[in-house]
Amino acid sequence: MHYYTFLKSLVAVALLGLVLPLATGEKLTPRSANAQGANAQVAAEKAPAAANRADSAKARDAVNAITPAEEQEAQHFVELHHRELLDVLKQLKRMDRKEYRKAVRELFDTSEHFSTMQQKDPARYSLSLELWKVRSRIRLLTARASLSDNKDYVDELRKELLQEVAAQKQVVAMDLQRTESRARKLKATQQRLESEGDSKIETQLNKLTREIEQARRNRIPASAAKPNSDKQLPVQQ
Repeated sequence: MHYYTFLKSLVAVALLGLVLPLATGEKLTPRSANAQGANAQVAAEKAPAAANRADSAKARDAVNAITPAEEQEAQHFVELHHRELLDVLKQLKRMDRKEYRKAVRELFDTSEHFSTMQQKDPARYSLSLELWKVRSRIRLLTARASLSDNKDYVDELRKELLQEVAAQKQVVAMDLQRTESRARKLKATQQRLESEGDSKIETQLNKLTREIEQARRNRIPASAAKPNSDKQLPVQQ
């Protein structure tokens, strides 16, 4: 699962919160007529490239499009597993709808991924979800700390990193146990094939031979299956 897009969105929200007041209150200096004409010519030359970029942007927007149901599911997933992100999502929705859609799309995909895993592999689901939760907290803490000079985050970040390592150990231990179990089954199969040797081949060969002979006895003769085309029907007087 990819979570870096959402981290980028989170940082973008924080930066927008700092820069937006200045940007909205900024007064633009009028340009001269010559400057406007030169810029118009450059814009005309770049129009095809701009059109291509616009098409690409539309394609990306289509990929990140979300339905109300998907938005609701993403919010429900966050509420259950990382409630702190709800306020971030609300702020992101107000400040940058495009980044908000990307974040919700990613969270919805994550929710669907875990829903499928829960049905197919409950044991892995539980461990993987815990790992996601701690990593989500780490990324949120990292993003917040990157916008502050406060050093108090170090101890909290260390604590979360310890929990991440512990969760990773559990996932690896489960994978190792499953791998060892599969290896034992494969080893048993290998030993059985080696011990049976030629006798297994002869047993299978005899079975297939009997099936072939039975099929031959049950086969309808070709002459009986075909109508006699040479026989002439009697002519009615």
